[in-house]
Amino acid sequence: MLLCLILVILLASVKYRETLPLPGVLENAGGDIKVSSAQPGVVESVNVSIGDFVEVGTVLLTIGRSAFDASGVDHTEQDSQRLRDRRQQLADQKEWLGRQFLQQTQLVVERIKQSDARTIEIEAGKALIQRQLAISEDQLSRLKSLTDGGGLTQFEFEKEQMRHLELLSRQTGLNRQAQDIILDSQSLRAQLLRLQIDHETSNKEIAEQLTELEFQQAVLSRNSSLALVAHAAGVVSGVMAGPGARVVPGEPLIYVQPQELNVLATVFVTGSAVGKLEPGQQALLRYDSFDHHSYGRYEATIVEIERSSLDPRDHMLPLTQIGEPVFRVSLRPNQHYVEGPDIYPLLPGMTLTADVVMHEMTLIQFMFKPFLGLRGKLT
Repeated sequence: MLLCLILVILLASVKYRETLPLPGVLENAGGDIKVSSAQPGVVESVNVSIGDFVEVGTVLLTIGRSAFDASGVDHTEQDSQRLRDRRQQLADQKEWLGRQFLQQTQLVVERIKQSDARTIEIEAGKALIQRQLAISEDQLSRLKSLTDGGGLTQFEFEKEQMRHLELLSRQTGLNRQAQDIILDSQSLRAQLLRLQIDHETSNKEIAEQLTELEFQQAVLSRNSSLALVAHAAGVVSGVMAGPGARVVPGEPLIYVQPQELNVLATVFVTGSAVGKLEPGQQALLRYDSFDHHSYGRYEATIVEIERSSLDPRDHMLPLTQIGEPVFRVSLRPNQHYVEGPDIYPLLPGMTLTADVVMHEMTLIQFMFKPFLGLRGKLT
């Protein structure tokens, strides 16, 4: 008797959920970010590929906005070529001035070396004459005594005196040459300094002109090209245009899947079953990538039911096994990850089966359901 009572209590308290299995797929609720241009042009470069992760501010592609006249001449390219030609002229001028400076500097340095060598020779000659003069003065002093004593004629004394004067004249000449060489050496060193100053001044002027040309080129590039950047971090999911493609304002060029995902489960319901569904209805999700015996099933809630059907012959649906018109139904999962032996995040594109709860009843009601179905048929 007690066992029967316990059995009745269990049958009356345990709930049974009757579910409707529906195929579906996870989708990003906000959708991929469409990157487009507000201005026409031509794609110059694409800097990303599908699957690349991009940060906020990453340049995705650049669009050329060249100006053409009636004859098809690209004014922007003409201006760029003019700036490139001028930059090359300055580079050639700098190279030529460098060669000239090197040649002139080598000549001046060589002359300074020669002047220094000549100075050494003259100083050696002056030292020799100085010694010869000291000897000559001593000899003249002795000869003067001999001449005064009658031991030497006046002619011989004057002859020796003339040789002494010649030494003095040679000394004066060497002193004059030494002074001229000093002045010449100073002039050469001043010339070398002027060459260095002129060379630095020329390089500075060329550098300033190159800087101005770079600024003009930057302004020209900024006015002639447009860089499209990522406004949110994420993964590039689509590249719709390559270099050389014409850009139509507002037309998507790149798709970026946001890093912060808000996934919804989208299921496709036939017309015979959609009338049984309503927003707020509960469902249990089984993800095909994970064995539900190990990872379980996860609760979700129906948030939207579209009222127009989709024919797979006219629309590209994410599930290939659909062969008849269906209605799109969106469910919001209660959690954005699965857990079992490991934990994995939910990602757009994962296929699933949603077991939508159609009825909830006790085991007693479930057992008597066949008999309730006969109601109205028995007399």
